[in-house]
Amino acid sequence: MGLKAQRGPKAKVQPEPVEGKARTARDTRQELPIPGMDVIRSHYPERVDPTITLTHPDRSKANFPDRRVEASIDFIEHSGTAGFITTRRDARKIKKGRPAKISNLAILMAMHLTVADGGPLLLTVIRETLLERLSPTMRAMLDIKFPTRPANVADQNRWEEAADASVRRAFHRILDSIDPSTMPKNRKRSWDEMAILKKDLSIADQQERSAALDWFGNQLLEAAYQQLPQSVRDRLAAKGHAYAIDATVIEAFARGRGIDSETASSDPDTGWYVREGDHRDPQDVPRGQEPTTRDLKFKRTSSKYISGREAHLLTLADISHADRLYAPHIPFAFNTGVPGVAPAGAALSTFANILHRGHQPGPVAGDILYTNQAAAKYQIPARRAGFDLVLGYGVNQLGVQGSHASGMKMLEGTYVAPCIPDHLIDAVKDYALLKDITDDDERHAKHREINERVKARLEYKMRTKDTTKTGDPANGTADIKERLTCPAAGANPTAICALKPKSKTPRPIRQADGTVVDLRRTIQHTKVLTNGHAPKVCTQETVTVTIEDGAKFRQSMSFASPKQISTYNRLRQGTEGVHGTAKDEAKIALANPGRRRVRGWAAMQVFTAFLLAETATQRIITFIKNAVTDNEGHLYVPRRERTGEHGPTGAPPGTALPGAPPIPDLAEAA
Repeated sequence: MGLKAQRGPKAKVQPEPVEGKARTARDTRQELPIPGMDVIRSHYPERVDPTITLTHPDRSKANFPDRRVEASIDFIEHSGTAGFITTRRDARKIKKGRPAKISNLAILMAMHLTVADGGPLLLTVIRETLLERLSPTMRAMLDIKFPTRPANVADQNRWEEAADASVRRAFHRILDSIDPSTMPKNRKRSWDEMAILKKDLSIADQQERSAALDWFGNQLLEAAYQQLPQSVRDRLAAKGHAYAIDATVIEAFARGRGIDSETASSDPDTGWYVREGDHRDPQDVPRGQEPTTRDLKFKRTSSKYISGREAHLLTLADISHADRLYAPHIPFAFNTGVPGVAPAGAALSTFANILHRGHQPGPVAGDILYTNQAAAKYQIPARRAGFDLVLGYGVNQLGVQGSHASGMKMLEGTYVAPCIPDHLIDAVKDYALLKDITDDDERHAKHREINERVKARLEYKMRTKDTTKTGDPANGTADIKERLTCPAAGANPTAICALKPKSKTPRPIRQADGTVVDLRRTIQHTKVLTNGHAPKVCTQETVTVTIEDGAKFRQSMSFASPKQISTYNRLRQGTEGVHGTAKDEAKIALANPGRRRVRGWAAMQVFTAFLLAETATQRIITFIKNAVTDNEGHLYVPRRERTGEHGPTGAPPGTALPGAPPIPDLAEAA
């Protein structure tokens, strides 16, 4: 019998919107009235025969093909993680025990294969992968001594309990020698009890285990990187690696507790992550620095606060071509920590790891979380290791950021001559004025005028005469000394200044229209005089600066220049794409704690490593699938042009308005 069509109550008539006002969901969405139960039942077909009994449910899955299992074994063996754990455990043994039923290689292979199959990292699922979905040949290759599932249904519950326990022991055997945490897990306890039960590890032991844990996880990312074709890796090395560092939260499978709570969370290695600022819980501040009024304390809301650990993720990027990607953006190194605690050290740890793996330093972009770190803890060590920082600035950091003893000004990361006009100093700040201009034509005109002022600032930039490099970036001892000269100094002055007599010599240059004329700007030198005296930068030919000078904000690329905008945006967009893949619920689901129900620093970081390695693998597969070859035989994927609210605006990092249309000038150059 088909569905009956009966007349029911009429649909609600939507009110007409107010004239001159755009429609909203209130006056446009569908609102269907619900009829009575008798009308609902009248639409149903005849019911199914209730006396039928279906077959017993069977949820068993087919075995993995041997080639897939062998690929996972190769992945783990190539990473060196299984041998690393075995060596560390053997070094701690007092006497030899009985052989494990599940080897280190077997449990790590099972975790890799489970993630590659799209399964959650639950020990029950890992048990199913390892003990129920491998062929006898693969079980023998992995030397699995645990028996297969019994045929007798009555014995299966006991087998599952024993199998789960065996897999759990194998997993904790992986963690035992690399877990730096001293805190007990999996139960809510008072902090008094935690202080009694915590593991006795010296600071040196904790640091060594933390380094071992980082090495373990990043070896999985190195193995994932090795899946790129050799030709792609060779081109990356030849053109130079580029990176982006970013922090994201790994939500815990536990309820968070406040910093002043007398009860510890069941995962005490976590903290509250805040999306704004430095990501640290605003209540987690040193004693004596607490907010003094209720208005200064933030209230936790589900939209802003997440209990977990913060992953500092370094992504590898290719920025060698404007319109082509010659390599996918992939996770390259990471570690985890309590949110907002020592982000500078966490970032440097990822740098140290890739250098140890034999990779080269390069440009690295990060948001203002990293700009805000103390220069001695982040910017200086990073530059000494050979990294070229590409920085963004907060609104209150724009403009003049300091000065040099010679009189030079630090203007948004670049040393400029002290004679630079005030209206050029505040050019980038004026991007904020655009939000108050409602007329598109007027707004575009103002935007172009600001862009012209930004470009004009280059005429006052201090020029590098020569550079002296000493030390070794590989061990973080590199030093760079630059001799800078003002635009009116040197053998080829680009400006005219009364304080530099040689600059007054005419330098006519043939222009595009064929005329020969000297178009150099004449500097208003009186601005820099104090009681009739000029600063050293105006009386000397050169000024020497080191890595420490202006270290917090200084960067090699001029802020707001087309090159800096393009480099920063491409690196940051790449890392956001990696986060998107990793957190996609249909793929890796890194943000879903229900798919990795473990607690503790080491367990969470190990599972995160497997998920990030699979993120890299999926992005590599997509790259190879979509790649074409250029005239030299190199693989590449055409870059998709960003349009609409995601299109380029030509504005410096952090200053563009959401949804602002592209403005020619700098946007086209970028």
